[in-house]
Amino acid sequence: MEQLTQTLKLAGAVIEEISLQPTEKEPKAILVVSAPLTPAIAMALDCLEMFYDIHVTPRPFEGHVGLSHLLKETSLTIGAETFTPDLVHKFRVNHESDVALRVSCRIHLTGVMHLHMLLDGFIATNKGTFALEISPRQGQLFAEGESDPQQADHA
Repeated sequence: MEQLTQTLKLAGAVIEEISLQPTEKEPKAILVVSAPLTPAIAMALDCLEMFYDIHVTPRPFEGHVGLSHLLKETSLTIGAETFTPDLVHKFRVNHESDVALRVSCRIHLTGVMHLHMLLDGFIATNKGTFALEISPRQGQLFAEGESDPQQADHA
């Protein structure tokens, strides 16, 4: 999957790791976050049947399972801050307990502005939980209920 069709709403997210890397142009941060994997998130990631049975009970498996998602053209919202990540990838799912699953991913952010916002958020959150949303940047072409103006002219 390279494009999201709906927003991933990760409630109860935590920061697992932040690393900084120098690049040719601007510094880059790599943010690793994890959150509970709900059936709604699994559905948005197109992996519901992989991790949940027909009774929406987590399937048993050992270790972690990687997903091949490589998301570009997304927006990342953490609290009131919105970022434009270069890449969101390396999604992994593991058991948090016998009845709960957890998903993690890596988010690449380039630019000094992103680094300042990210570090401010990290200082405020530290080991606490927060809500994180990953949305398709394109969005819907027309709002629900609206039609294409060119089609209206031809009607």
